[in-house]
Amino acid sequence: MSIKSTVLAGLLTAIVALPAASQEPPVRRLGIYYGINLRNANNHRVGLQYIGPAFDVFELYPSLDVFLDPLADGSEWQASIMLRGRWNGPDGNQSPLYVGGGLVFLSDLIEPAVLLGAEVRRWRVRPYLELRLVGTDVDLARVDLIGGFALPLGRGGD
Repeated sequence: MSIKSTVLAGLLTAIVALPAASQEPPVRRLGIYYGINLRNANNHRVGLQYIGPAFDVFELYPSLDVFLDPLADGSEWQASIMLRGRWNGPDGNQSPLYVGGGLVFLSDLIEPAVLLGAEVRRWRVRPYLELRLVGTDVDLARVDLIGGFALPLGRGGD
């Protein structure tokens, strides 16, 4: 089995294994982050994302990135639309870990992406760290490390 097939099978298994919705009410959040491409340390970006309920344990996860140094193809920004999901922890609350996937729009190119992340869920402001793999060729895919924090929109979010 190829590495690409293994990664895809693992992601699909994790998403299918997600249990029913947790007891936590859905809260919309706005995230601000900084990221770096681990394969090209000169590729830095800042971004803004919305995190909101989609269905059951899945959250809608669109984002917009602005590259501080344009990419090799001249791209200065990218947009993405993703879904992410969480497991329920042993206490019945959602796990701090999440997995997801979606599409990244970059210049004239649309690429698939998968992500794995962790979010500190103890405070109203939630710091997070995630790893994103963007592209169809595992050997050439971008590997982005993203760190930021998400703030609740409106009431709730404690």
